[in-house]
Amino acid sequence: TTHKSTLNRVLDDSCGFEDRATLPFVKGAIFTAETSTTIVEGKNFIFTLTLEEGYKHSVPVVKVNGKVITPNANGRYIVKDVRSNLLITVTGIQADKPTSNEALGSQETRVWSQEGVLHLQTVIPETAYIVTLDGRIYQIVNMLGGHYEVTLPQGIYIIRLGNKSYKVQI
Repeated sequence: TTHKSTLNRVLDDSCGFEDRATLPFVKGAIFTAETSTTIVEGKNFIFTLTLEEGYKHSVPVVKVNGKVITPNANGRYIVKDVRSNLLITVTGIQADKPTSNEALGSQETRVWSQEGVLHLQTVIPETAYIVTLDGRIYQIVNMLGGHYEVTLPQGIYIIRLGNKSYKVQI
């Protein structure tokens, strides 16, 4: 999605023409004019872009009149010597995608096997019943919540955890 802003020229009695910048509204980013959104002709317009929480992995692309500009070492975007209307656009602002090391959802229960180990995960206290295919209870695991690992012999097991059953192969 491209988000646009405009710079509109107005007549000011004290100094001739001046420009007023309207920075774009973009979900996930905050634009801030360094001094004012009023710019005297021939002066620089300086602004910053700050990514909000949940958008920190975005790679913003800011353009002024179709030309990409990049921030300086201090994170400031500088449009030099403004003499005409400006069209400021930004793309590349996207919500961060969850990664495997982020916290799990508050009610998420998971059961899986990996490299001969049964993994059980829950956020509330639960009792896990590990049952063989012939119906025998092989092991009972009293869980306080969190992640548990159980080493099992090769085979197929039914795991009863809470009110759900899971079939896993070790």
